[in-house]
Amino acid sequence: MLTSESVKFIRLLTDLTQNELAEKLRVDRSLISRIEAGERTITPALVRQLKEIFYLKGWSESDLSLIYEVIKSRKLKHVTRKEGL
Repeated sequence: MLTSESVKFIRLLTDLTQNELAEKLRVDRSLISRIEAGERTITPALVRQLKEIFYLKGWSESDLSLIYEVIKSRKLKHVTRKEGL
């Protein structure tokens, strides 16, 4: 399951900017920003696209599930590149 928090966290771990991710998804960067801020839901079609992109970066379904659980349990909401990612 991908949440707004997990999308941001995985995007940062895979070293993609919001702009780069938006280009790969062929959407406007503002959509990525709104998803990560929790202002926009992630459609099933977008979930499929995100998984494809993250799989291409080497992330498996089990990796995504593990990351989701870590984020959920630790409530990692404020992850930035300045924090060492």
